[in-house]
Amino acid sequence: MSLMNSCNIEEIMEQYLYQRTERNPIPLLVIGLGGIGTSIMQQVKQTFCTHFQLPSAKNPNERPVPEHTAFLSIDTEDNRRLGLSRNEFVDIYMHALPSHLDSLMMANKRPPIISKDEACWLDQKHPIGHGYMQRQSGRFQLVRKYNEVRAALHNALSVIFTQHPGEKTINSPAEIIICTSLCGETGSGIFLDVPQIIRHIMMTAPTLMKKYYNISGMFVMPDVPMMWVQNSPMAAIMARNGYAALKELDFWMQVGDHKTPYTMHYGN
Repeated sequence: MSLMNSCNIEEIMEQYLYQRTERNPIPLLVIGLGGIGTSIMQQVKQTFCTHFQLPSAKNPNERPVPEHTAFLSIDTEDNRRLGLSRNEFVDIYMHALPSHLDSLMMANKRPPIISKDEACWLDQKHPIGHGYMQRQSGRFQLVRKYNEVRAALHNALSVIFTQHPGEKTINSPAEIIICTSLCGETGSGIFLDVPQIIRHIMMTAPTLMKKYYNISGMFVMPDVPMMWVQNSPMAAIMARNGYAALKELDFWMQVGDHKTPYTMHYGN
């Protein structure tokens, strides 16, 4: 009993159940979008921090992660940052979203705070306030928080590519994995924008321009989350979100054939 009181139970389990190994030094960035994506990312982080060798902690209040590894959540729910460091979470929730915005859009009027660029893709038949579960709400908030999102992505990419003194040169391309559900409000609205922002950073940031990388998606199909809300009005909204997200994904997977450029103006 005294042993259990004086030692951290997690440390005891790690000591006796796990043999830590050195992670293959391939740069890795795991990004979670929205609630489900963040949950997946946190589980991956927990697994990595449990099984792989960790560097010395720079901050006693934050658990270190393996070298050349970074985790990032982009979400509208601040309470999901639990267990994540300051650099691992971006809150894109618009606290100052005017209450009259939705009613103006429902009346087919473009509020003055919506730019012409935003009006080109915003569907004015649907409200965009937080809580309506409309996927364009997530995208609208990302557009308005573009600078914060870009800064967090740039920081995470810089972390995984950083070479330490005396370390062997890493020739393997980085793996960037985006985890999300395709039928919620946040993830389904921004899962196509985030990889494009990453590509733009990799093309323009001086320290990252010559780095090689792959972007992969780990998507939870709409059928899974919809099982939790069967026979509720939310199910219909999630079905619409999922259908639209999959249609857009299918379109951009055929970009090699139709050659349509991906153009987006962020910020206000």
